[in-house]
Amino acid sequence: MANKTKSESANKSSRKTAKAAAVQFINPFKGVAKEERRTKLHDLTSKLRFQAQAEGITDTVNQLLLKYYKEQCGAPVLRTFEEWKQQGKNIRSGSAPFLLWGPRVQSNADSEEQARIEGREVRTFFPLKFVYDIHQVYTPSFTTAAAQ
Repeated sequence: MANKTKSESANKSSRKTAKAAAVQFINPFKGVAKEERRTKLHDLTSKLRFQAQAEGITDTVNQLLLKYYKEQCGAPVLRTFEEWKQQGKNIRSGSAPFLLWGPRVQSNADSEEQARIEGREVRTFFPLKFVYDIHQVYTPSFTTAAAQ
């Protein structure tokens, strides 16, 4: 009977381990150097766009990235640092951000017409937007001693 109990508990623990492995949290940008993030995001975006076009999906690039992070990486809730701060959450130390594309920015604050008159080149680009998943945040606990 003792053997039966051990085997039953072993089966239960292996099922728990299998469940935990199925809900694994994977960040494709963890360990990627800062200089390589833009390139990796561009490659991922190109891949997702190609798949979306083949399937007739008309989502924006960031919508495709959010779906990918949710389905493939186990990151269901993504918010910026500021958004988590407003909810009273802190980012865990060492957390690698997920990346989205920010709104288009011009390199010069001047108008394009003014830049052409002066012979300057106006470049537009999409900055990186850093977002963190709910797995990467915590609610700080305040002790009563710290409040005094």
